[in-house]
Amino acid sequence: MAKDSRNFAQELNPVENELFEIISVEKANGELKIVLGTSERALADTCVHFRNVTDFAVHLFEDEDTGDLPQTFNSFDYVVRDNSVFEWILLGDESEWSFIAPYPVVGKCDS
Repeated sequence: MAKDSRNFAQELNPVENELFEIISVEKANGELKIVLGTSERALADTCVHFRNVTDFAVHLFEDEDTGDLPQTFNSFDYVVRDNSVFEWILLGDESEWSFIAPYPVVGKCDS
């Protein structure tokens, strides 16, 4: 069951030496859905769902980077902006996604 998660990274439940990938990043109507998966467990994708998203931006690291997905998942971090609002940074191998939002809801993606 999906729930608001302060420790969402633990819920991704990676297996040792498994490479996570950013499968998709979808933003619509103030919501953001990030799908993370692995090459080894392609059917076990995890959705990280944010609501009330503002200041969404995508930055490419190099001129030749395309920002295409999937990308290798490098890190996902946040900085406290307010009591329940955070500035999030998702790093792939070619792109950085940044936005402001409360804690996400984490769960298995719908089929």
